[in-house]
Amino acid sequence: MAANSATSVVSLDFTTIKDNLINYLRSNSSIKDYDYEGSNINTVLDVLSYNTYLNNFYINMLANEMFLDTAQIKDSIISHAKELNYVPRSVQSSKAIVNVKVIPTNSPGSITLNKWTKFSTSIDGVTKTF
Repeated sequence: MAANSATSVVSLDFTTIKDNLINYLRSNSSIKDYDYEGSNINTVLDVLSYNTYLNNFYINMLANEMFLDTAQIKDSIISHAKELNYVPRSVQSSKAIVNVKVIPTNSPGSITLNKWTKFSTSIDGVTKTF
């Protein structure tokens, strides 16, 4: 089957792979008049097509992980970064200890700050908003 250049099984579509296998078998003179749609060979072609589809998908994902530009798995990206003499660290958020001074206009028993409340400060004459 490898010698037949007209047979293409590199598609990522199950139906296309199965149709290509049927076309190949129909071009073979020894089994040319076989019924491929309503017979047991149809089940065999389904298994072959599904296996080919899974192999094509696996090889496609494997090829993607081989390059830094297309890798999606964190371990692959870290491995490629190490090849460039860069060792990434895990992502950590910034931490700060903040003393907040609230001067209310009245005398409430407690003060609750809403989520995502913005804070402003001035450091060396530069205003920063958090």
